[in-house]
Formats: sequence, structure tokens, C-alpha cells
Amino acid sequence: MPGVSTVEVILRDDRTPVVRVWTDGTRGDAEIQNDVADVIAIHGFGSGSADRAAEAVRDRIDHELDSSLPGGTEPEPAVGLAKLIIEENGEEVLAVASDVSGRSASAHVGEGADAFLIAVTDAVSALRGVTPTPLLVSVEDRFVAGVDVVSVLIETGVGERFAGAAVVRGGRPFSVGRAVDAALANSA
Repeated sequence: MPGVSTVEVILRDDRTPVVRVWTDGTRGDAEIQNDVADVIAIHGFGSGSADRAAEAVRDRIDHELDSSLPGGTEPEPAVGLAKLIIEENGEEVLAVASDVSGRSASAHVGEGADAFLIAVTDAVSALRGVTPTPLLVSVEDRFVAGVDVVSVLIETGVGERFAGAAVVRGGRPFSVGRAVDAALANSA
């Protein structure tokens, strides 16, 4: 979804979703809240008509947002992968990841079939300041509810594994980078 860098959805025992959304600053919070509520209602959460379900979910999102922020403070913005560039000159190939504030980090693209995706993982990890760089364990592409989704599994230097996913937009390396960014957010 445009404007969203990471989403966490937890289902309560009564199957009521609790949604936490980290934005990248490119769209307004109210607009994103409406889009998230609509997606949740479309997937059948809530009761009654889709409009009533969407309104109920919006209220829950507002309540969860208000109750999760002590003293009404704003959450720290997520790094959020905004741009991925593959740079090549006669001597090397680099994956350069940039966030919405313009900060960037790069990683050397090595040899092998997965070299681009490994470099993207390294660049996104460096952008987030994660050391040591996690290992990219797997990348999986799926078609879910009419949408192409890429999911990744990463392993940290201490052996913990985290997953992240992203809707495929643009090139596959960018979508993998967004999924890695989501996995890193889950590891924090």
C-alpha cells in the first residue's frame, strides 16, 4: 500500500484484528487509516456490511493508535525503504538503498544467482544500522487475494529468524528490499 513501510496484524482470541502501521511519510495518516480499514473489511473482519465493518475497524485502529502512544506522543518514524538503485561501473556493481529522508547505504553485488537479493538485504540492513548483516534464508513469491506478494526469511547473527513481506510493486529487488525492511522492523 503506498505510504506504508511496515504493517503488523495480530488477531485477538475473538478474531478481532489489531493493526499497527508504520508509514513512510509520503501520505497522510488519515488517508492511510482509511485504506487499511478498507482492506481489513474486504477480508471479512468485522460484522455487518462492508461499510459498517470498515467504520468499526477505523474506530479500532484509532483506539489502538491512541492507546499505544503514551502521553499522545508520535511514534518514531520507521526507516522505510523508499528507493533502490543498482549502480554499475566498469569495476563493480552496487545495490544502493535510500530511505524517505534521503539517507542511503550500499552493498557490493557479488557472484551467483542470488547475488542481487543478498546485496539488497545487505544494503537495507546497513540503512537500518543493523549489524551484523542478517543472512537472507529464503525468498518466496505468492499470489494472494489477487495480489503478488514477496516474503522473506532472514536470520540474525544470533540465530533468530524473522519474516517480512511486501506487495510487489516495481522491480523484484525493490519488493524484496521492502520485505527485508519489514523483517528487520519485526526483529527490533
